[in-house]
Amino acid sequence: MKKTLAYTIVVLLLSAIASFAQTRTYSDYFQAGTNDDNVGNVSAALTNYNLAISLKPNYAEAYFARGNIRFHQGDYENAFVDYGQAIQFKPDFVMAYCNRGSLEGIKHDLYGALADFNKAIELDPKSYAAYDNRGNIKDKLGDRKGALADYNKAIKLNPQYAMAYFNRGVAKYKNAELKDAVSDYDKAISIWQNTVPQTPAQKQRLENCIKMAEASKQLASK
Repeated sequence: MKKTLAYTIVVLLLSAIASFAQTRTYSDYFQAGTNDDNVGNVSAALTNYNLAISLKPNYAEAYFARGNIRFHQGDYENAFVDYGQAIQFKPDFVMAYCNRGSLEGIKHDLYGALADFNKAIELDPKSYAAYDNRGNIKDKLGDRKGALADYNKAIKLNPQYAMAYFNRGVAKYKNAELKDAVSDYDKAISIWQNTVPQTPAQKQRLENCIKMAEASKQLASK
């Protein structure tokens, strides 16, 4: 009798688990992937994003999220494909253009990056991150004036966006505008120091900014 009861309970549990798995939707898997991603469980996040895409092959947000993980893992080729899929299925996906543009910048496809940031700004003229990143591309292309204009626009749109101050400081440093560069570095440092919590990337940027500010101050004092 006990064995029969135990067997029945196991069968019911397995049936319940199978039923639950069958009723999970693409959005359930996407949310699970997001939760995993937020706590740093990257492997589980990728599995859940893959399952979401398998159930909804045109799920732009899932391609984008998977692309972000691959980007941070250094898997640039597959990240590029994922961003492309996100854009294909959602042509007005501003952040997908921005992230693909950043990736193209890393791959030295500067004109491809410029086109993506131009598109992001066309879709969302208030995207301060897009202006800031386009400024970086223009700087690499030798368009210092255009770069400064984009950094200024990013700061106007978001006066608390530290990266734009930092990047503008770098551009001014290259132009030998050392006092102005120091001012921008100091502003970026102030914002980052008051950012809670600080991510490892923010801490690294803060350290770099402090070093560059000190170097600029030494040169300016000579």
